[in-house]
Amino acid sequence: MILERQLLVFCKRPQLIVEVFETLFYLLHPYLWENTYIPFLPLHLCKVVDAIGGYVIGMSKFHMDYVLDNTNVTGKVIVILDDQIIIEETDSPEG
Repeated sequence: MILERQLLVFCKRPQLIVEVFETLFYLLHPYLWENTYIPFLPLHLCKVVDAIGGYVIGMSKFHMDYVLDNTNVTGKVIVILDDQIIIEETDSPEG
């Protein structure tokens, strides 16, 4: 987060996403996250994922396949809380 990356977090429970984000921001202290923070993004606004710059966005896991198939995930960090998976999508073939 401190590198101002694009972080997408998926989970079946919206409240858990908010709790995780708030905990991460607390742990950043004394630093502040000054980029975009969207605790829970509705599906009809999923194109926000293609925005430029650092952000932290939470979304429902039920919409994960649609979002990953219809947006550019290159260079993003994807976290799936329910499965405890972290994926870093890079633009290089080496991964």
